[in-house]
Amino acid sequence: LAHALNPRLEKEPSTKNLYDNLLLPFQTKVLPKLELGGVYVHMDKLHQAEEKCIPERDHYSKEILSYVPPDYVLPVKSRKALKKGFNPGSSKQLSDLLFNVFKLPDLYQGSTAEPVLIELKGKHPIVESIIEFRGREKLLDFLESWRTLKDPQGFIHPHYHLLPTTGRLSCTEPNLQQTPRILYVRNVLGAPPGYVLLIFDYSQIELRIVAHYSRDPEMMKAFSNHEDIHLMTASSIFGIPMDDLRVRIKSGDEVAKEIRKKAKAINFGLVFEMGAFGLVKYAKEKYEVDLTLDEATKWRNAFFKKYNQIPNWHRKQISEVHKKHQVVSMIGRVRHLNNILSSDLDVVAEAERQAINSPVQGLASDLNLMSAVEVDKVLPSTAGWLAGLVHDESIYCIKEDKAEYWFPRIKEIMENPPLAKFTSEKFSVPIEVEGEVSHYWS
Repeated sequence: LAHALNPRLEKEPSTKNLYDNLLLPFQTKVLPKLELGGVYVHMDKLHQAEEKCIPERDHYSKEILSYVPPDYVLPVKSRKALKKGFNPGSSKQLSDLLFNVFKLPDLYQGSTAEPVLIELKGKHPIVESIIEFRGREKLLDFLESWRTLKDPQGFIHPHYHLLPTTGRLSCTEPNLQQTPRILYVRNVLGAPPGYVLLIFDYSQIELRIVAHYSRDPEMMKAFSNHEDIHLMTASSIFGIPMDDLRVRIKSGDEVAKEIRKKAKAINFGLVFEMGAFGLVKYAKEKYEVDLTLDEATKWRNAFFKKYNQIPNWHRKQISEVHKKHQVVSMIGRVRHLNNILSSDLDVVAEAERQAINSPVQGLASDLNLMSAVEVDKVLPSTAGWLAGLVHDESIYCIKEDKAEYWFPRIKEIMENPPLAKFTSEKFSVPIEVEGEVSHYWS
């Protein structure tokens, strides 16, 4: 394959440069250390998490069973299943109960997937019990996988896969990237005795990349002035001064917090050219924010009035993919989208969506990979190792007495990625990284 592909690589200078200076160093130098180093499992925290989850799971299981009618006939023929009775973990039985017995709206051909249940919330009390039950089951699955997969020294070693289509990392056995953002679950993972975790997160990196690509003056000004972009959007759309919202949020005002949460859903939904109906669904699934279609339409119009250069960038990306059947990120990563030629309008619409998404999400991932390669050049194994890469987050396990030295150095490398190796273009807004030092992945 190398003999066949190298000549093709030579014909694409930007891809060759990306391969030589990012993908190959990451794959051969960083990734093996990342997998071999691993993340430490605190067994005391794991037991505490299980002790919290198991009774809660059992409580919601009983709640589900309390809603099952006494004369309910199970949709199964197996004697064993009939003897066990209703199983709250069975999608088939839940589907039959929800749609055939309780007559709830069947949105997706009997599906009881999480997005469907979120849409059904409020239509019957059993729905919330199912969501909570499944949530605890999911947490217990994570905890059990960590117990099973940890090595004799107490470390788990996730496998990372560099996906060629998008350039993003995926992760399996266990999937660290899907770990729920619940404190008592994440705190099971951390650093071994004598070490701490240095946890770094690119702040709103996808929105910063959108600001750079679109050159939207309002968005660029917000990031250049180190403003809270979600607060800025909230202030503009809801007509409340930013300072008032900031004070109210600091004082614990739940209404102000909800307003910022809505603005966050609007920001992340609309920068990727989402319609009003899509925004309603996205806000509900991702942030549990309820929007009416009228609200979503009104806020979508207000958003694009404020950030008026973003639609121009959307049109530019869509035009490019129709002409070239591909889009290219700032550093030369190519995303081929030949499905733009399809006669199926839904397939074409998905290709147009990817033409907007890919250069943003690909560059966000590449910045994280770049920083990992650069840190690897200077971080000695005697000081610590890269323990995890989770979306926009980098987790380093560093000796406790060396953390003070390495924290600012790693942060500086991440905030100043070597973009000049890949492009002469300057990034037009500041790249900011938030960091913390902890014994646990808090």
